[in-house]
This record gives sequence, C-alpha cells and structure tokens, in this order.
Amino acid sequence: MTRHFGDLNADVLAIICNALHDVEQGPKNLRAFSLTNRRIRHASLPPLFRSVSVHKKTLRDSADALVALKETNSVTRYIRVFTFSLEVPSFQAVQEFWTTRDPAALMQGPEDAPDCASAFAEALASMPYLRSLTFQPNRNLLEVILQHFPVAFASSQLQLGRVESLSTDVSLTFLRGICPSAVALSLRMSAMSMGPDCGQEWAAGGRVTKLDILDMGHGDEMEDFVKYLPHITELAIESRYFDVKLDLARLASLQSLTSLHLPPLSSLNLGYNPPWCGNAYMGPNGQKLRERLNKQEEEAKRQAKRIVRDALPRLRFLRIDYVGTYNFSTLKTDDPDELDRLAAIEDS
Repeated sequence: MTRHFGDLNADVLAIICNALHDVEQGPKNLRAFSLTNRRIRHASLPPLFRSVSVHKKTLRDSADALVALKETNSVTRYIRVFTFSLEVPSFQAVQEFWTTRDPAALMQGPEDAPDCASAFAEALASMPYLRSLTFQPNRNLLEVILQHFPVAFASSQLQLGRVESLSTDVSLTFLRGICPSAVALSLRMSAMSMGPDCGQEWAAGGRVTKLDILDMGHGDEMEDFVKYLPHITELAIESRYFDVKLDLARLASLQSLTSLHLPPLSSLNLGYNPPWCGNAYMGPNGQKLRERLNKQEEEAKRQAKRIVRDALPRLRFLRIDYVGTYNFSTLKTDDPDELDRLAAIEDS
C-alpha cells in the first residue's frame, strides 16, 4: 500500500498537482506541496509555470526579467500562456516625451529598447509550446517599439506556430507574422496606429474566427479593418463608449458573426445613463428617479436588440454586460414584438 505521495506514479501525481493548482489559493498551496520531494516538485512544474507574466516594468527592467526567464529554460517549455506589459519610467518622462517628441525620454539608456526587443524574442523562442501570447505596452511606448522590436524579431526568424490566441496593439502587426496560426485576436485599437493596410496584415495567415476589440479609439477606420476578416464568428467590444447605431454599421461586413458581446447599456448611446453614485437614489425623489431609469433601461434594451438584429441578421447570441445574453435562435418569426419580448439569460 502506498504510504507517501511520492510513491504514486507520475500520471497520478500530475492529476493531483493540476487539481490543487486550479482551486482557490491553488498556486500558493501547490508551491508548498512541491517542496515535499523531488518527484512531486517535478510533477508540479507544468501547472505552476502554465501561465507566466512580466508585468508593467520599464524597458530596462523588462529586459533583465526576460533574460532571467530565458535562463530558466528547464521550465519555460511548460509555459502555455505568456503576458508581457511594458510601462514608462515615470509620468515626468511622458510629459517630456510629449513636449520634445524625443523617444529617448521614455528610456533610461539608449540600449534599453533594442536590448528589451532581443530579450523578448529570445524568451519567446524558449517557449515552444506557447498557446496564448499577450503583449500590451503603454501606448506612449508604441513609437519606440515599432522602431526596434520588428527588427529584432525579423533577425530571429521566430515562428510560434502553436499560438492560437494573440492580444496586443493593432499597430504591432509584426506579431502576426510570428503567430501565423492565431485564430483568436484581441486588439487594442487607436486611430493613430491603424494604417490603410492594417486589416490586411492581421488577416494574413490563419483564418481569424474570434476578435476582441479592446478599445475602439475613434472607430473611423474600423470599416476598412474588418472587411479583411470575413470569417469572424465571435466579436467582443470592450470599450468605454460604443455608439451602437453608428459603430455597429461599420461592422456590417461581418456577416458570419454568430456571437456579439457589447459593453454595458450605458456605453451604447441609447439614452440610458444611470448615476455613478448610489446616493442619487436617496431622498424624496429617489423612487421617481429609479422608476424613470428602469423605463430608460428597458427602452435601451429594446433598441439595442432591434439595432443589432437589423445590422446582423444571422447573429445567434447577443450578450450585453450587466444585462445578460439574448438567444436570437429561439425567435420563431421576424416580428419586432416577439424580439421586444425576448428576455436575456442573466450571467451566472
């Protein structure tokens, strides 16, 4: 009879370690469990290093962290999800950059950007089984990144053929060439970073079926962008402001869409603007305010359903944050009254 965890076979240990990792406080408990003996430590490595991040460091500090990560090549092969975010040295550095337009203001030394770019490429090269990559730098660093990072990656000839999900700024199209098989894209949009061929560059390679728009920016270029991505079936909009009447018309070419996820009703420019503070409901007029807002909310829901249904007739699921999901496939007719009566399934 087995008297110790270390006596269990490798498959059983792997199952135990994965289960322990996936519960609340799991990674912390798994790290403690991994100290039990060598066999358990070996079994714990895949879940412990499944997801790794280098988070909000400067170019210089990020380069050091990426070099250190690459040097632990005995564990980087376990990384499936990698997140890298870059930050500026200080608010003062940003002020100087916007005053002088000199990218050097955002660096602590002239070699920071090329060193970070090379370290990033080398670190990714040590992750052969990577499935998901997120690179979201501070917007102020985009000019620096576009100057140095594509050069470093071109010379490395890196290909991450197993990456299926890619999240970054829309201007960083060089990452698409590195991750040609990515079918799920999460792109932060901004008018200043979208060139005329941007959509075509992102459409190259694998057939993109899922798109998350992290920030609409001005939205003016969206119509040209999405026309190159006709195979998208799932679209999510994560933006503080999305004029559902105007902006959805720019996405009308996405006729293969079956699922659409929109921001809250208050972001859709449909006349529903609840107060930020709950104190607004207090006092003698609180009940009247609540009743008026309830009517505005119901009207906004009705308008949202109709606008989306008209623009995207093949859509099956419409999800609105804090409202729930409408299943259009249950509709038996095209009668607007039936659509108005359709209730949302609240998120659990």
